[in-house]
Amino acid sequence: MVSAPPQPTDPSQDSRETKTLWVGDIDHWMDENYLSQLFAHTGEVVNVKIIRDKVTGYPAGYGFVEFSSRYSAQRVLETYNGRE
Repeated sequence: MVSAPPQPTDPSQDSRETKTLWVGDIDHWMDENYLSQLFAHTGEVVNVKIIRDKVTGYPAGYGFVEFSSRYSAQRVLETYNGRE
């Protein structure tokens, strides 16, 4: 599942445009390379971060994918939002 983090409501924060999407339902076998490859066809993935359990090291079930622009992130969100 893919969704956007909360958006700032103050227009003066445009310089910090949201380019990162939250990705949920990550299985324990998935890693950053796997997620990067899932979104590689967009050609605009900058960074992938999976949040991990501190004790086990397994994914906590979610992570973040950063894109090169807000437009790219929005396009991916519109395409994949709610899909598994």
